[in-house]
Amino acid sequence: MNSLVDGLVFHRFVTDTTVIRTSAVNSGVDGFTVARSSSGIMFDQITATGNGRNGVSIDGRSLADGPSAIGTGVESFGSSTVTRSTVEDNRRYGIELSGGQSLSVYSSLIARNDMGIVLDDGASGVVVAGNTLKDQARQSIAIRDRVTDTSVRNNAISGSQTGVYVRNAGASVTDNTIRAVSNHAVSLVGDATSVRVVSNALSGSGAVPVWDETSSGAVVAGNNLASWQRATTAITVARSVFQPLTVVWLLLALLLLVTALTRSGPQFGAIRHPYAERVPLTSLSRGIVSRESVGGAPDAR
Repeated sequence: MNSLVDGLVFHRFVTDTTVIRTSAVNSGVDGFTVARSSSGIMFDQITATGNGRNGVSIDGRSLADGPSAIGTGVESFGSSTVTRSTVEDNRRYGIELSGGQSLSVYSSLIARNDMGIVLDDGASGVVVAGNTLKDQARQSIAIRDRVTDTSVRNNAISGSQTGVYVRNAGASVTDNTIRAVSNHAVSLVGDATSVRVVSNALSGSGAVPVWDETSSGAVVAGNNLASWQRATTAITVARSVFQPLTVVWLLLALLLLVTALTRSGPQFGAIRHPYAERVPLTSLSRGIVSRESVGGAPDAR
């Protein structure tokens, strides 16, 4: 508690270790950290709350990206698990899984972090299942940057801007309940040829439940969208108002208005009767008059 750096750190070559019912609270950096080259770490019923960066950070990346002067290994690490744990109110991410393989997060409560669970740096074979994610500031689950073969299933997600965000990665997003999100339930960006978004219950208020306008190749099918409410924004109002026929009428009205304001000349100077040149003759003379009024006294003969 109140560590100036990390709460608990597994540095290099730690294997097959279980941490159970342990708390890391108000650490300056991460609550729990698993550094590169460690594997087989299980966090069971831990609590990571109020830490300055992440609640839990697991780094499964290799120690070297290629040949090195000292022959450092290029294999990745993994087989680490977070289960039945509580990760709340951390300043950055609840749980970050960077690289590695066969990682998993099960049956945990992740709440009120900037982002809930983040997978990045080419992690593979990750399972995120049966978790409750509540009130993250931005994204509840983010899968990005070459992550492959990931399963996100049976999670209850609520109260963030975006429920699940996938960018240039491969993931199967199935049987999740996503509600009370304010932007998109699922956002897909970039290459999504290995993405499936199937059989999820999506509710909330936003532009669209599944946003995939800048992605390609995803399979999106069989999702329950009955409770999704389309948010009223300036863009949606503009799209609904500015239909083609409406635009034509507005242009005609604008043209008439401009003509009325810019016309000049005597013919436009005053309001004229529409049939001024076709008035009856009676309006131009005195009508039928007597001889006396035009020729003097009548003939006496």
